[in-house]
Amino acid sequence: MANETGAKWSIEGEYFESCNCELLCPCLLNHAQVSPTEGHCDVVLATHIASGKCGDVDLSGLNAVQALTTPGPMAQGNGTLAVYVDSRATEPQRAALEAIFTGKAGGPPSLLAGMIAHRLPTKTAPISFSSDGRAFKLAIAGIPTSRSKA
Repeated sequence: MANETGAKWSIEGEYFESCNCELLCPCLLNHAQVSPTEGHCDVVLATHIASGKCGDVDLSGLNAVQALTTPGPMAQGNGTLAVYVDSRATEPQRAALEAIFTGKAGGPPSLLAGMIAHRLPTKTAPISFSSDGRAFKLAIAGIPTSRSKA
């Protein structure tokens, strides 16, 4: 993929998604056209980059997270996107991760563009990503892992 400045990027690693629906995310089967089971969609897309580059910038070993919320079916848009990049990244790595995971660099992350009306400023944080091949765990320092229902 190439970004706005023409730098090509590629990443390989582990990725997982988690949403707030009761059962398998209905968006996966219906091109994001159906109503989420909870009426709104909260989805987290987490990536651990085993190896990767953006131009000459090595991204290997870093993590990035996209958190998207939409008030109804994802395809109807009006969503808010938050991007978190690994605090271990150097400034050039942070800029590359932000370009990729906000969609500015093109490729799969840019597919969210039509769903996003508001993009929050990118945050740098310690991100813990682990997998045993069946279960994935994610923690972003300073971000609560659950919320109570009123």
